[in-house]
Amino acid sequence: MTAPGSYDVYAVQFALDPGVTEQDVKLNALVVAPTAAGSLAATPASQGAALGGPAGVTASWSGLAAGGHYPGVIEYGDGTDVLGQTVVTVNA
Repeated sequence: MTAPGSYDVYAVQFALDPGVTEQDVKLNALVVAPTAAGSLAATPASQGAALGGPAGVTASWSGLAAGGHYPGVIEYGDGTDVLGQTVVTVNA
């Protein structure tokens, strides 16, 4: 979900034990702030890639206050549009 708002979230459970008709689940949600904390960097900043082929990226995050929990997003694109994202979190 990339836009603020209210969402309905549904979880589908498969293969419950015989006689079990429901199960409690825990929902974890991360909100990535619009302003940056510290400095999240991906190396290389850009590279060519082939559809279905591998692409290596190293992420590093510096300048975070100890004791904090920091969610972030690394986006992948074609130079114009965002085509994918990887969510990263750091417990400093």
